[in-house]
Amino acid sequence: MAVLRIGAIMIAVLVVVFTAQVQALAPTSDSAPPDPNQLLQAFNAAWQADDFAGATETGDQLIALPIFAAQADSLKYSVLSRLGYAHRRLDETELALSLWAQAETLTDRPAWLNYVRVYAYNTLEEWEQAFEHLVLLQAQDDGMFDAIQLHIMFAIVDGLESAGEPAHQRELLELLLRAYDPESALASLDYARLRLARIHARAGEMDAVLRLARQIDRAPALGSIRTERLFEQLWSIDGFSQMTNLSAGLESELAQAHAVAAAQTDQLEPLVSQVRILLALDRGGEAEALARSADARLRAGEAFLDADEQVPWLLNDWAYTLYSLGRIEEGNATLRRAGNLTEGGSPNVSQVINLAEMLIYQQRNAEALEVIAVMSERSASPYGDMWAWEVQACAHHQLGEFDASAALLANMAEHWADNPAAYQQGLTCAGTIDEAAALLIRRLEDPEHAPSALAALQRYQPAFTAPGMRLATEWAAQFDALAERPDVAAALQPVGRVEQSEIVDAYWGKF
Repeated sequence: MAVLRIGAIMIAVLVVVFTAQVQALAPTSDSAPPDPNQLLQAFNAAWQADDFAGATETGDQLIALPIFAAQADSLKYSVLSRLGYAHRRLDETELALSLWAQAETLTDRPAWLNYVRVYAYNTLEEWEQAFEHLVLLQAQDDGMFDAIQLHIMFAIVDGLESAGEPAHQRELLELLLRAYDPESALASLDYARLRLARIHARAGEMDAVLRLARQIDRAPALGSIRTERLFEQLWSIDGFSQMTNLSAGLESELAQAHAVAAAQTDQLEPLVSQVRILLALDRGGEAEALARSADARLRAGEAFLDADEQVPWLLNDWAYTLYSLGRIEEGNATLRRAGNLTEGGSPNVSQVINLAEMLIYQQRNAEALEVIAVMSERSASPYGDMWAWEVQACAHHQLGEFDASAALLANMAEHWADNPAAYQQGLTCAGTIDEAAALLIRRLEDPEHAPSALAALQRYQPAFTAPGMRLATEWAAQFDALAERPDVAAALQPVGRVEQSEIVDAYWGKF
C-alpha cells in the first residue's frame, strides 16, 4: 500500500541515544529499568518489518517513559507519528488520531499526518473531518494530495452528500477537478465531473453542465448524461448523440490504455483495462487473446510492479471473456485460479463471489454453496457480504430449500441500502416479482439510489449467452420487464429514460 511506503519515506527512522540520564529512571525495586534505546531500536525494527503489533507494544512503552518527554522534537515526532500509524493499522483509529495530534505540535511539516488522517476519517465515516484534512493536505503538499487513492476521494464525495453537506461536496469536486492528478495514468475524474454536473443541473446552471459534459469521455458517465432526467435539456442540442456516444468513449479509453501499456511496460493494469474494454466492444476474441498473452508473460516470469493487485483482475476479466465465448469450463478454471490468490494482501473475496455467481448461472448450486462457504471466514465489506448472501439465497432457492432462502432474503431486506443490486437480484432469482418491483420503485424514489437504479435499467448486449448459462439471460429479461410495469414506469419517468445500447456489459451484478 502506497501510504506505508510514503510514511517510511516521509518520516526518517531516527536511531539515536536518549540524551537524559538513564539513572533518572532508577527503580524503587530491584528490577532493572527499561532501556529506552533498546525500546527505540525494537520499535524501529518492528516498524520496518511492518510488524504493527510489535511496534505498538514497544512504542507504547517508549512514550510512557518519563525520559521520552525530554527528547528532541524530531525524535518525539518520529516515534509518535509512526506509533499512531501502527495503531491505525490495528484498527485502533481513535488512539491513532490522538497520537497524531500530539505529533503535530512537534513539526512544522504536518502533511503526512493529514494524509493518514484522511484515510482514518474515511474509515470512521467522519466526512467533514476527512474533507477538511484533504483541503489542508492540498495546500501543504500537492504530491501527497495526488497520492490519495481515487476511490477514497470518491467515498468522501459520496459521504458528504449522505451527510447533508452539499456546499462542501461541491467544493471538494471543484478541488479534485482543479488540483488532483491521480497516480494511475488510467484513472478518470469523469465521476467527479458527473457529480458536479448534477449539482449544476439542480441549480439550473445548464451552461456549466454542458461544459462538464463535453469533458466526459468514459462510457458509464456518458450513459448517465444520456439518460438522467436532470440532463434532459441537453438531449436535443446539436451533436448530443455524437458527444455522448458510448462506443466512442470506450474506443477512446482503449486508445489510452494502449498508450499507457506502451509507455509503462512494467504495469499490468493497462493490459487488464484493454481486456475489459475489448469485451465491452464485443471483440471477445481479441480480449481473450490479449488476456492469454498477458498470462503467458506472467507464467514466464516477466515482472509487473502491480502484479499483486492486478493478476486477480486479469484472470477475472479473462474468465468473463471465456464465458462470453461459450468456453464455460475454462472460465470456471480461470476464476478458480483467481480466487486462490490474495486480494490486497488478504484472502480473496471478489473472485470467490464472482465464481460462485457464475456457478449459479450454470445451475451448479451445491458447488456454488461450497465455493461461497469460505466467505464465513473472510472479511468483506457490507457490499460484499450482500453479494455472498445473494449467492446463498439463490442457490438454496434453486435447490428447493425455500426456508433457508427466505431467511437470507429477510436478512438482506434489513441491509438493502448496503447493496441494492444484490437484493434486487436475490428477489429476481426467487421469483418474487412484486417484491422486486417494490424494491426498484423504492430505489428510483430515493435520490441517493436513483442514479444506480436507472443505470441498471439500461439495456446492454448480454455477455453470457451460452446455453449452459441460461439463467443469466432469463434473469436479465425479468429485470428488464420490470420497467414496463405501470407502477415502475411511473417511478422511472421523473428519474430518466431507458436506452438500448450496442455495447456489451459483462458485469453480472447490473441489477
